[in-house]
Amino acid sequence: MRWFFAWLLLVFVGSTLASEKFLIPENNPKPVYPRMLQRAGITGEVKVSFIARADGSVSDIRIRESTHPDLAEAVRVAIAQWRFKPWVVEGDKPEEQEIVAPMIFRLEDHPLHQPMAENS
Repeated sequence: MRWFFAWLLLVFVGSTLASEKFLIPENNPKPVYPRMLQRAGITGEVKVSFIARADGSVSDIRIRESTHPDLAEAVRVAIAQWRFKPWVVEGDKPEEQEIVAPMIFRLEDHPLHQPMAENS
């Protein structure tokens, strides 16, 4: 999960313009790493774009590049669920904002086996 929040921070800080400071994530689930790709040791990157709207919704999700179609689908499904804090359209706050970002799938960010909890 760390990679996702680091990515989100980079997207908003790395491309910070005055008009982008209002994009506050409310519900941004990370993409689910396809189990078959993870087991096969397949990593990759998906470059995605989408529109964040003033009501907090997301639309126009487009996969621009992908190293694997299953990774692209995982990103598309996750971003379709994203929501941002709604904002008032005024001053330098536009009605919508295009976001372009890479989503990176690495094995070290998604351990295949989770440690089992000890019984008390």
